[in-house]
Amino acid sequence: MAEKSKSTKKQHWIPQFYLKYFANERGELHAYNSKIDKFYSTNTRNICEKNYLYEVPRIHAACESLDRFLQPNAIENQLSKAEHLLALPYSRLIQCCERGELEDEDFEDGRLSVCYLLASITERHPYAIEDRRTSAAKIARDYLDAGKLTKKEAERLKSHGMEGELESLAEHFAMQAAFSTTDREVAQKRIYSALCRKRLIVVEAPVGVEFVSASLPLYFIGNQASGFEFDAAYLPLSSRYAAVFAREQGAATLRKATIAEARSYNARLLLSNSVWDVAFSRAKGSLENSVRDWRISKF
Repeated sequence: MAEKSKSTKKQHWIPQFYLKYFANERGELHAYNSKIDKFYSTNTRNICEKNYLYEVPRIHAACESLDRFLQPNAIENQLSKAEHLLALPYSRLIQCCERGELEDEDFEDGRLSVCYLLASITERHPYAIEDRRTSAAKIARDYLDAGKLTKKEAERLKSHGMEGELESLAEHFAMQAAFSTTDREVAQKRIYSALCRKRLIVVEAPVGVEFVSASLPLYFIGNQASGFEFDAAYLPLSSRYAAVFAREQGAATLRKATIAEARSYNARLLLSNSVWDVAFSRAKGSLENSVRDWRISKF
């Protein structure tokens, strides 16, 4: 008998390769948890993660059984492969910024990797995943309540060991569709396409201030009701660089922010939504200033 696959317990929605750009050489970073109002030190493995985030539990499986999830690690492995492909062009993008060279092939590949990362994070965040699960489960329940499940379909589910698991199957298919479909109309693909059409402005932090990131490290400006058309988008790339996707077309540019501008970027990232719960940075002072500015602006 084939051995059951074991799911990875700690699953991240922010990739490790991204988090390391806000950590020191030992992989440590400074963090702030808004839920408990606490500053602390941590590492990249213990932040922006949730137990079994991408797994879909089977309704009728025992809580601790090896087969309690549908296709264990399927989405985790898929996302890990994507992260592996993104890590190198992202690294080369940072190197291009350090050299001030924004026109070669390495920079263009890196720009596209940032577009993909930003679009992906919007769909990987736990709030987005929970909304997707809830919607899929409701569709399945409505289907069952309406008596639309035929006898033949019920027998087919039973033959595959999926009797009574229609809700779980619907959730699993919804998760797979969000991350692996080639349909250009899904949210991730539409956000990615919108970003690719915009001009990229790389902003460099001034001496004395570093960029802060968060468990939802982005925000959109001028976001329309559809969520796919916006005037600009912001994503901190590292403690030193941030990306602004502008509405106008044109060549990529690199400019240095003033201290006031850098602090404004950090505070606005935290003010832009109520979904983030952890903010982090390589520099303790920059993080503390950002949280203080956020508190003042919020209240």
